[in-house]
Amino acid sequence: MNPEELERAQTPRWRTLIVDDSPEECRLLEACFGIMPQVEVLGFAHDGHEALAYLRGDGRFGDRKRFPYPNLLLLDFRMPRCDGIEVLAALKKMRGRPERIVFWSNSLVDLDQELASRLGANLICKKPTGISQLNNLLARLDTPVTEHPPTKKAYAVPSCAQRDAF
Repeated sequence: MNPEELERAQTPRWRTLIVDDSPEECRLLEACFGIMPQVEVLGFAHDGHEALAYLRGDGRFGDRKRFPYPNLLLLDFRMPRCDGIEVLAALKKMRGRPERIVFWSNSLVDLDQELASRLGANLICKKPTGISQLNNLLARLDTPVTEHPPTKKAYAVPSCAQRDAF
């Protein structure tokens, strides 16, 4: 193996930003990904505003050496201030975006999968409950699909700024 191939083999495939308002779920994901060499957790955002600031490089996230741009975004649906659908809508308007976006929730009942897909989610699924399910999820990233057929829910997408005005 030449030096370039060796470096590529040792570099994690997925440089990941986890966006979830639950500190417990973030810690659990970090622990699980800690034993998966294909994933490097770059950091956490605990609501949509923080996620967008990270991705734009705004404020404290401006130093890309400390806060590198992810190629995988794990995005929770339900969060305070700015939810996952609003983040997807904002990303659709941004130049550049993570290579893959996993949009997930503990329940898919209220999630408008069709809208999430139109806004750029590559994989829409329930949150995994263990390492085996996380490995399956990572294996699916090269083939963007949804876990369930899209639903037809009407959901207007306000911007995060519009929602905060209420």
